[in-house]
Amino acid sequence: MKKLLLPLIALLLLTGCASGAPPLQTMSPEQEAAVRPTPNLVIEAGGRIFYADLEHNPSAEAFVEKLSAGPLELELHDNGGVEKVGSLPWTLEESGEELTAEPGDLILYPGNRLAVCCGQNAGTFTRLARIGGLSGDELRRILGDGDVTVSLWIEWSE
Repeated sequence: MKKLLLPLIALLLLTGCASGAPPLQTMSPEQEAAVRPTPNLVIEAGGRIFYADLEHNPSAEAFVEKLSAGPLELELHDNGGVEKVGSLPWTLEESGEELTAEPGDLILYPGNRLAVCCGQNAGTFTRLARIGGLSGDELRRILGDGDVTVSLWIEWSE
């Protein structure tokens, strides 16, 4: 019986492989991009968690790369109620374009200074990200008067 069973199993396996099974399909570049992990900037400040939309520029990409190593705790100092500014532990290359920063913008000042904007500020900046859905007054209330410590990190999603 064993002599008959082994050839029968082999025949079934071979015919199963040779059946009309569809060939393996590859993904289009658009499909591959859709499943590629996406970085999300997370900011904890004043006991609240915010998600910021990252910009598509080399500075923001370098920012993500640095934060991918682990969370960063940063002390921000008040700058006239318009923004909170702190020094990053590393330098990022800047694109330095003329723009008007709006409430919720995270901008890079020359070298290694990061600002969270609570009001409008025009000048030569590099925008790294933007917290949406909050007014300048709401941000000022959350960040408080004077200095504030914030934590920044990257979460990945597909």
